[in-house]
Amino acid sequence: MPETLAAASLYEREIQLLAERRRTQSWRSLPELSAPLVALHAPKVARMLAAEVRTGRYEFRPLLPHAALLNGKPRTIYRIDPLDAVVLGVLTRVLAAAIEPQLGDQLYSYRKGRSQWSACRALLRYLREHARARPDPRTRGVFVLRRDVRRYDENIPVGDDSPLWTTLQGLLAGGRLGIDGGEQVLHAFLRRAFRPLVARPSGDPRPLDRGVPTGLPTQTIACNTYLLPLDAQLCELAGFYARFGDDILFAHPEQSVAEEAARRLDAGVDALGLRFNPDKTNAFWLTRPGRAHASAHANELAFTPVARLPYLGFDIGFDGARLRADKRRGLWLALRARIEQADRLFAALPEPERAQALCSVVATAFDPRSPLCDRYASWLRFDVMSLADLKQLDHQLALTIAERLSGLRGVRAFRRYPPRTLYRQHGLPSLVHAFTRARGSAPASTTRQGERR
Repeated sequence: MPETLAAASLYEREIQLLAERRRTQSWRSLPELSAPLVALHAPKVARMLAAEVRTGRYEFRPLLPHAALLNGKPRTIYRIDPLDAVVLGVLTRVLAAAIEPQLGDQLYSYRKGRSQWSACRALLRYLREHARARPDPRTRGVFVLRRDVRRYDENIPVGDDSPLWTTLQGLLAGGRLGIDGGEQVLHAFLRRAFRPLVARPSGDPRPLDRGVPTGLPTQTIACNTYLLPLDAQLCELAGFYARFGDDILFAHPEQSVAEEAARRLDAGVDALGLRFNPDKTNAFWLTRPGRAHASAHANELAFTPVARLPYLGFDIGFDGARLRADKRRGLWLALRARIEQADRLFAALPEPERAQALCSVVATAFDPRSPLCDRYASWLRFDVMSLADLKQLDHQLALTIAERLSGLRGVRAFRRYPPRTLYRQHGLPSLVHAFTRARGSAPASTTRQGERR
């Protein structure tokens, strides 16, 4: 049976999660209590919250805005009352489960079991199927549209006439999610949750007309659902369509269909009261050699010929996927910094123990079970990563460790510490070995991304 907003167990679990995240902070709405102390009373608090939400009477406190810098850009972050955070966390979980079957296969963001790597896999499959269906390489090629909504989360209309409410109402038709009083009470509660009051320096608090406040759990639901009417229009065209938040990609082998998709994108986003980012509005003609397209008629769009397509951190083409250059560099710099720091820390150890320690540091960085796993290491997905990139990273890691241990520069360091010694005797992980093992120990020549098997 699906969990509902009336289930006290959901609130209790959310309280415990929040208390763990804020174990060293005070709950601002309850200044005399600490988060761990409130967590001791989680069952009682959970029952009270569930009862208030079930009747639709729960009222959210005004958000407190403050300026922040995210990814180098000035943004407004909203501080939320801890009890409101519990309710919104539960609401997000219940809503996500309720609308999941209706979201469609084209959406990859903020969904369990889906990620940017899922989208990359799907695009690679589409390109491989396209190539298999066309034995003559000269007939291969797809027109690709890339779009990105300008400051999407900050510009989603949330006024009384916003399409968001119509979309949510359609997704939840016939379902009350455990709130008594019918759909009218449910949707009134949802509007208060997605559009809470915001405190003002002067005057009474009032809600935003645009944007789901950054920091609210419900932001992921809004970002996934608001563009669903646009998704429906693009899915009517028999091509490849994928969306990750507001990152949109459409591909089709026929130029006329791609041009129709471009018209639908422009009209659809305009109808939703949004605008595309002109700096991220692109049209590509993707082929393996990156040749120009010999169009028989004047183009409505200028399709740039490319051999690889930038997409969600990867460069993807008919020959497979490569981690984007900036991601490769970020991963390498992070790993090198760890090795250098560990070498300074273990400088006094005997050389064999030092070698073991440096290799162990790299192994820990790649271990997803370790709390010390490097944040860039998650980009190493063997079903989307190219073997050439893994070989290069293996070489860089082994050479850096060999240089540190031997005091020699360049490949001369391998005379003292060959890669085989580091792998077999000291436990340095080999990404190429993991790749071939994941592929059933197939020969390297047959496991390159994008090659036919």
